[in-house]
Amino acid sequence: TRRRDARLTYAALGALLLAGAVFLLADRVVTSREAILARAEALLEATTPVDPASLDEIIAPGATLTGAHGQPFLDYDQIRPELEEALRRFPIEKHNIRSLAAESTSDTRGQSRLSLTTLVRTPMYAGPVTSEWGLFWRKEPDGAWRVAEIRWLRIQDQEPADQMWR
Repeated sequence: TRRRDARLTYAALGALLLAGAVFLLADRVVTSREAILARAEALLEATTPVDPASLDEIIAPGATLTGAHGQPFLDYDQIRPELEEALRRFPIEKHNIRSLAAESTSDTRGQSRLSLTTLVRTPMYAGPVTSEWGLFWRKEPDGAWRVAEIRWLRIQDQEPADQMWR
C-alpha cells in the first residue's frame, strides 16, 4: 500500500507538472487571430500621428485601398502620400475602437473588421466621425502579418466615395 501510495503521489505530481507546463506554453503561444488583432491595432497607432516606418512595416507591398464593394480607390504607391495629406487636412485627436474582430482564413491569410469613432478637429468641423473597415491580411515569408487590402466599408453610416477625402 505504501508503494501504491508513492506511485499515486508521483502520478499526481507528474500530472500537476504537465498541467503547469501546458498552461505556461499556452500563455506564450500567439495564434494567427491574436497576431492579426495586434497588427490592426498597430496600424491605427501608426496613423495618430503618422509613423511612416510603422506604416511601411504593416502595409504589404502591392496593398490597395478599396471601396465597400472592393472597387479600387488607391494603389500601394498612393496610399501613404494620400493618408498623410488627408491627416494633415483632417487631424485626428484620437481613435476609439468600437469593435474589432479577426479570423485567419488559412495559414497565410486572414481578415479583420474594425469599427471606429475618430475624433477630428478642423476649422470647419470638430467632433466624432464613425467608420468601418475591412482589413485583409497575408502572412509574409518573414512571418509578419501585413495588410494587403484596406477596404473602406462605411463613413458616417454611408458608403465612401472614391477621393471623398480630397
